[in-house]
Amino acid sequence: MWTTDSSMHFGRFFHTASVLINGNVLVAGGVNDEYHIANTAEFYNPSTETYMPIDKTKNLPSS
Repeated sequence: MWTTDSSMHFGRFFHTASVLINGNVLVAGGVNDEYHIANTAEFYNPSTETYMPIDKTKNLPSS
């Protein structure tokens, strides 16, 4: 069942979400609603149902 909790600080899609060993989730990358690349990442804490932004990534991969 889906429920609503706090919002991310930066809305995104096409991102990655990885469950870490401590149970938190690292959400990184993706694009915003204008298809601009997101150079931000956030931790989601399921215990507190909150997102915490982390420092912007400084290097973006390019092809």
